[in-house]
Amino acid sequence: MIKTPPLLIGVSLLFWSWQTGYLAAGIVMAAIAEGLRLINRRWELSPLDFHRIADLCAIIIIALTAYRFLAGTASSVRWIPMEIFPLLVGQSLSSVGGVDLGALFYTARQREKKGELKTRRTVDVSYPYFAFVLLATSAANVRTPVFYGGIFMLIGWALLSVRPRGAPLILWTVLFLLAGGLGWTGQIGLRNLHLKIEDATFGWYQQFMGRDLNPFRTVTAIGDIGELKLSNRIVLRVRIEENASPPEHLLEASYNTYKDKRWFALGQRFHPLAPIGDGTVWRIGEKPENFKTLTISGRLRRGKGILSLPIDAYRIENLPVSILERNRYGVVRVQGGPGMVNYRVRFGSGLSYHEPYDEQDLVIPAKELPAVRQIAKEMGLSAKAPRETIATLKAFFQKRFKYSLILESGKLGSTPLANFLLKSRSGHCEYFATATVLILRLIGIPARYATGYRVDEYSRLEDSYVVRARHAHAWALAFIDGDWSHVDTTPAIWLALEKEAAPALEPVYDLFRWIGHSFSRWRWSESKGGLPAWVLWFIVPLAILLIWRIVFRKRAASAVAGKEKLDDQKSIPVPESAFYRIEENLARQGFARRKWETQTTFIRKIEAAGPDSDAVQGLNEMLTLHYRIRFHPGGAKETARAQLQERVTKWLHQYGSAGRLLSAENIAGHRPHILDKP
Repeated sequence: MIKTPPLLIGVSLLFWSWQTGYLAAGIVMAAIAEGLRLINRRWELSPLDFHRIADLCAIIIIALTAYRFLAGTASSVRWIPMEIFPLLVGQSLSSVGGVDLGALFYTARQREKKGELKTRRTVDVSYPYFAFVLLATSAANVRTPVFYGGIFMLIGWALLSVRPRGAPLILWTVLFLLAGGLGWTGQIGLRNLHLKIEDATFGWYQQFMGRDLNPFRTVTAIGDIGELKLSNRIVLRVRIEENASPPEHLLEASYNTYKDKRWFALGQRFHPLAPIGDGTVWRIGEKPENFKTLTISGRLRRGKGILSLPIDAYRIENLPVSILERNRYGVVRVQGGPGMVNYRVRFGSGLSYHEPYDEQDLVIPAKELPAVRQIAKEMGLSAKAPRETIATLKAFFQKRFKYSLILESGKLGSTPLANFLLKSRSGHCEYFATATVLILRLIGIPARYATGYRVDEYSRLEDSYVVRARHAHAWALAFIDGDWSHVDTTPAIWLALEKEAAPALEPVYDLFRWIGHSFSRWRWSESKGGLPAWVLWFIVPLAILLIWRIVFRKRAASAVAGKEKLDDQKSIPVPESAFYRIEENLARQGFARRKWETQTTFIRKIEAAGPDSDAVQGLNEMLTLHYRIRFHPGGAKETARAQLQERVTKWLHQYGSAGRLLSAENIAGHRPHILDKP
């Protein structure tokens, strides 16, 4: 049975389900856990039965782990209460009141099989299960005062039930409230520390993961030393419809202010857009005369993120999110979506959905101005038209600069960007994009720094373009002829260099990635999120099979249990013992031992009848030798056998005749209540 206080497990399961969103499952589990307390009947579950229950839990855990792996979702601690719930139910239905150690630990199970454990060893799992419920609740990542208060009260409830009897209740309560207050204060401090660490490592994450999801700022690797390495994982899949060519760039964010290796988007505000039709269609721009269609597949972290879109996208379809927002810099942000989205984008050669420029799009940092002026003068850009300027910029960087992920230290006293333009002339896309933006601004063309992905690699396996983390890219946006256009001056060889650095087994990895992606698409198309319904169809048959094996087969086996027990006793060689001569003699005198009565209890009843104390002492000594012969792990000892034989002969000679053990008065007064007649 459950050893925790009544209702504690049930209330904790309800709190868990409320915080995680599994309310229906939590209500059912709480009702079962607390309802089993009202059932008086218990079953004699064997260690093998508990092994089967534990195996069921292991199968459930493995199945859900495989599902999470194939679906590409993070490991969900929130499912632990459901995964190990059968163990709690098994303990509640068992007459043992615990779970065998062999069901929990592999080593203990092996010792049970080898017969090394002479006694059955069990452990109560109700309190560990309660702890796992709290752990799963915290994994929901809800950090409100309600969450902390609920956890605090549940822990207090559990600790109160095991409070030492000598501890005053008032003192215990005061100390517990003090600990709770310190815990609340401490978690606020840890949260603030976490935010500071997160802010400090933001730049490192952006540099090495190649994924920029912050619309307010982006940290570049300009001026860093070492080698940049980007992941080969696939982050997007782009399928083009009607034999159209894909856009070269998928834009995520753009920024207008450069300072100390960072680009910022100042003065921006997000504005929510209303959906059209069934709530999955969103209009973000004006419809052009001619348009093309593509489908982009990617993941949303916790249901939210920034969409990767062509700059001239005007309509998004099949996007089931609750909130879609857009800012003036072309960033489209979503919230309340599934873990994976497969949205259709309509785009064309019309106007971009970005708003016009402002004065900030012409600002150049003072310390970068000398180098920018010198390089612009070298190119002779002052007298060129905007389109001609763009062509000159691309040709100049293509011929006279080199793309490299090896970052070296620059000249002391100059900025990293100035060293790139005037000295090293070697760097990665962030250098080229930043330099291009500032050069365009110098000659009066409004420009912004843009981040996103380059669409270049076609996969025959998936019949679509795949976008990897290493395809993360930075380029410039220039406002020319009343609209924003891409200006990418990074030498085109960068894609080839990145591909050469890919591992030789990348096609094999891609095959498994495609399998996982296909499973994820099916998974998210079947369910809005949370625990998939098919998991229940997987668990229910296993649970029914387990119940049948434990309950119904146990009933069928009870009819032959007695016969099997006798056969087992006959098959096990039992060392002969002279003590059986004592039992036979007592039976002839009218004192037979009951079948269910142990020999120790039998002797105690004889002693209560009032025989000679020496006779009883002799019986106890002979019984000790008898047990040693039968159950000693090293086998019967010849010396013990000889001693028992000698004492039995002596005892029978002294008390074996009728009437010598008990007087007639004792027999008449006690035998009906203590001993059976033969």
